[in-house]
Amino acid sequence: MLAVIVVNYKNEQKSIEFVQQEVSKITLPHVTVIVDNESTDASVAAFKQGLSAKLIVDGDVVPCIDGDCYVVPSLANIGFAQGNNLGASLFKNHPGVSHLVFSNNDIRFISENTIESLIEKIDTLPNAGMIGPNVIGLNGERQSPFHFVSFWDHFFWVYWLTPFMSKRAKAKKFDYTKLAEEGFHYRIMGSLMIMRSMDFFACGMMDPATFLYSEELILSERLKRIGKGVYFFPRVTVLHEHGQTTSKYLSRKRQQKCMYASECHYYRTFFGLSRIEEALGWISLRSYTLLMSVKNSMKRIRF
Repeated sequence: MLAVIVVNYKNEQKSIEFVQQEVSKITLPHVTVIVDNESTDASVAAFKQGLSAKLIVDGDVVPCIDGDCYVVPSLANIGFAQGNNLGASLFKNHPGVSHLVFSNNDIRFISENTIESLIEKIDTLPNAGMIGPNVIGLNGERQSPFHFVSFWDHFFWVYWLTPFMSKRAKAKKFDYTKLAEEGFHYRIMGSLMIMRSMDFFACGMMDPATFLYSEELILSERLKRIGKGVYFFPRVTVLHEHGQTTSKYLSRKRQQKCMYASECHYYRTFFGLSRIEEALGWISLRSYTLLMSVKNSMKRIRF
C-alpha cells in the first residue's frame, strides 16, 4: 500500500481538488494524509466535508483502508519538511505501507499511470532511494533533475559570470544535456518524490531545520549515507504550478531569505560552509537581486 502525503497551508480548496482530481487516478491501494499546517476548525471541517477525511490526532492509529483520506492538524505552521515527517511518521511501524508519495497540491498528472509507473520502476532499482518524474512548469520548462552545484558556483558564478557566457559555454560548464537523461542524478524536484518507507526512515527522514526549501538536497545526501541514490524517470511527466501558495503568503524578499537560510544549512551541514562565506553569498545574492530590479525598472521606463 502507498501513503500519499500532502502538506497544506491555508489552501484547503487546492488540496481538496488535488486529491479529487489527481490522487483519485491512482489504481494501487493507497491512503492519503493531509497535514494541515496552522490548522483551524474551519480547515478541518473543509477536509471532512470535501474529502470525507478522518481526523487523526496524536496517538491515533491509522487503519489504512484503501481510498481513505486522513487530516492531521498542526496548530503551528511547521513547514514542508516537518509537515511531511509528521505525515510519514504515522506509518513508521506499519508493515502494510511500502512506499511514501510526497506531493505538492499543485501537481497535475499528465502521463497515464503516473504513480504506478514510478513505483514499478523504483522497485526494479535496489540502489534507488528516491524516484521522481519529469516535472515541467507552466512555461513548459523542465524543472528537474539537477547536478550538484557548489556554494561558490551557485552564488557567485551563476549570478555574475553566466550572463556573459554563450549558451554553448553554459551547456558545457553545467552539462545541461545529460540532465534530460533517465538515470541517477544528484537530486530531483521536491514537488513529487516517491520513496520506499524503509529508506525514508533509515536515512533519517527530512531535515526539520529547513522550512520550505532544500529538502530534496538534504535527502540526497542522507540517502548517500545508506548507500542509495536518486533516480530520474522522464518517461513520466507531471505539471507543476509552482509557488502559488508561497507567493500568496510570503513576499519575494522573505522567500529569498527563507530559501537562502535553508541552502546555507545544507552547505554548512554537508560541506563545511563558514559564516564568512555565508555572509558573502548573501551580499552577492542581494546585490544581484537589486541590480536586476534596477534593470527591469529601466526597461519599463524606456517603453
